[in-house]
Amino acid sequence: MNMIQSILAGGLNSKQYSNSLSPVPRCGPKAFKNAIAQKKNNIASTSSRSRKNKVGTTTTTTTTTTTTTTIRKRKAKNNNNSRKKVGAKKTKKKFTLEEEIESLGDLSTYQIPENLLGKEGKEGATYNIESTLTGQAYAMKVFRSTKSGAKIAKEAQFQKVAASLGIAPRVLGYSGSGKIKYILMDKLSHRLTDLARSDEQNYELTAEQQQNIIECADKLDQLNILHNDGNALNLMTDDDGQVFYIDYGFSKTIDKKLLKKYGPHVNGCLTISMLVRSLRHHSIKAPLLKQYVEQCKATANR
Repeated sequence: MNMIQSILAGGLNSKQYSNSLSPVPRCGPKAFKNAIAQKKNNIASTSSRSRKNKVGTTTTTTTTTTTTTTIRKRKAKNNNNSRKKVGAKKTKKKFTLEEEIESLGDLSTYQIPENLLGKEGKEGATYNIESTLTGQAYAMKVFRSTKSGAKIAKEAQFQKVAASLGIAPRVLGYSGSGKIKYILMDKLSHRLTDLARSDEQNYELTAEQQQNIIECADKLDQLNILHNDGNALNLMTDDDGQVFYIDYGFSKTIDKKLLKKYGPHVNGCLTISMLVRSLRHHSIKAPLLKQYVEQCKATANR
């Protein structure tokens, strides 16, 4: 049977030709219009997919390029920073305390009026010393030749112990014999009486300064050291305003006898009691210190 006879016999719907023959398009204006519309849709869809593929490729390429460029810039910046750090880093030589003291040379050469710190006292004078290695300034307390070497050593030891709790300037060295007798120590910036006389304080210690003085006294009690010289000129501060006790020439160990008489606050009953009188002599008010002394004495009398 030929193809025409098969069609006339309904062979178009047979399984034999359903897979091999293409469907016959419908005829008429509506079918033609639908076919044109479908063709346009197919073209538009193909164009859209093409655009998407192109955009995706471009974006991927751009992102990769941008990322690569960013990484290169970041690496270059890090390399530059690394070079800068290496170039800017300078090796600063560190000196031991012995080397710095040795660099000071003959300490007696500093005993000139230009280096005098404050007024000369009964036991001697204090001079300014500056290291040629670091520029660090020190204070050298020079004693008269008649001063006992044992007493100088005792004073230096008391000050060293007090300095361990940050209430006295650090002792770098001392000598009770030889060409000059001295104690070499860190230099403090301000005398407390000078700060009290300033316009800001108007002849009165601040509450913080008074509290610092009390804290120093309590720490001395803990160390069993009686400062025993409540001269207002023996109080100094650093640049941060922290108060320090200087001059331990009259200091002594707090023994059982002192504890029995004055109780646990020996420096409050004696050292700060003298300090209140000295501040009054300089016309400087310190009401908190006065109250503290009264409390210490009341505790001692119980």
